[in-house]
Amino acid sequence: MGIYHCGAGRIEILTPASVESLRRDDSAFSSIPTETFFDSIVAHELAHAAYDAVPCPYSDCLVTSEYVAYAMQVYSLPPPDQKAFAENFALEDRVSRYKISAISLMMAPDQFARNVWAHFSQREDGCAYVADMMRANFYLDTERP
Repeated sequence: MGIYHCGAGRIEILTPASVESLRRDDSAFSSIPTETFFDSIVAHELAHAAYDAVPCPYSDCLVTSEYVAYAMQVYSLPPPDQKAFAENFALEDRVSRYKISAISLMMAPDQFARNVWAHFSQREDGCAYVADMMRANFYLDTERP
C-alpha cells in the first residue's frame, strides 16, 4: 500500500480510495477505518525512512526494519483501534522473538504484523525496545546464505 525508496528519501502511498479497494476482509488491519488505516501506512513508511539511517551489519536488515515499521504503524493508531487490531487475533502466550523472522514476513505478512504488535506490547517498554533498534544496539536479522 506504500513504499519507502531506501536511500532516495521518497515515499509513495496509494490513495485512501485505492487502499480501501485493495484491503482484504481478512487483513490484519481490516477492523481499522480506512482514513485511520491510511494514516497508519504513512507512519509505517516514515518508520522505514527513519530506520534507513541505521547501519546494518548484514546484506540487509529487513526483519528489523519491518518490526520497527509495523510496531510504529500500530502504535500510531488511536487506542480504540489498537485494541481492535489486537482483538483481531488470538494471543495465548508471549510471542517469542523467534516468531519474528524473514520467513514469517514473506510467507504471512499479516501474521508477522500481529506477532510484532504482540511482541512489542509484551515488552516492559516497547518504545525503549524500538529505540535500542534505532541505535543499532541489536538486530532481529541474521546473515542469510
